[in-house]
Amino acid sequence: MEIDVSQLEVGDEFFFCVQGNITRAMVIRPVQAKKIQPSYNPNNKTYYKSVKCKISAIQKTHTNTWNGKTRTWVTTEYRASENYTIEKFVNLNCKNIWLLKRKSI
Repeated sequence: MEIDVSQLEVGDEFFFCVQGNITRAMVIRPVQAKKIQPSYNPNNKTYYKSVKCKISAIQKTHTNTWNGKTRTWVTTEYRASENYTIEKFVNLNCKNIWLLKRKSI
């Protein structure tokens, strides 16, 4: 079922899209509305702060040696599995959110 950001509760598990990949996440903190709404808001839509979530993702480290210098970078690969590995804030204001489980903590 597709829902809006305002309908999310603590403990809800949902899907959303990040960088073209469907990602599974779980809400950790309650959703809060922004105190100051943007001035470019023609439809008086309520915008929300970024939501703190546990996200299913894998971080991979890559190294490359070129011209005598070693460079290391980390890439994040988002997944739709049940293993929540990363906690981060996610901006869900203009994204499609599909509710998977509603479980209040």
